[in-house]
Amino acid sequence: IIASKRSTFGFPEIKRGVAPFNGGTQRLIRNLGKIRTKTMIFFGDHYNAEEMFKWGIISFLVDDEKFENFVHQKASWIGNAPTKSLFVIKKAIDYGSQAPLNLGLQFEHLGYAINSQSKDVIEGVTAFLQKREPKFTGE
Repeated sequence: IIASKRSTFGFPEIKRGVAPFNGGTQRLIRNLGKIRTKTMIFFGDHYNAEEMFKWGIISFLVDDEKFENFVHQKASWIGNAPTKSLFVIKKAIDYGSQAPLNLGLQFEHLGYAINSQSKDVIEGVTAFLQKREPKFTGE
């Protein structure tokens, strides 16, 4: 998540008698733990972006005037990145974080086996050896 310094976050649903049962309780608890999750959801308060950054909810906290350029920079990287590698990494993190360590390591090993066969890996290593930027294709 990329946020400007003026962003705010919260779960105000409780102030209208509504519960955040569209994944709010289950996703947040995995990042913040039970105490912070209950506090945020029970009271419906808003939290500033700096606090969310300290809590690990936000990946990047950016000044307002630099926000648009920063988002474009990160989107450009993702748009030109080795997509198969990103996909395998995401799956290893997502599945591995929900499993015991030994299974998480097995996810990594499977991901390595899949990813190492991609053309993007060959392109990345070749580009490094040739001292140039890689041109990934997602293959």
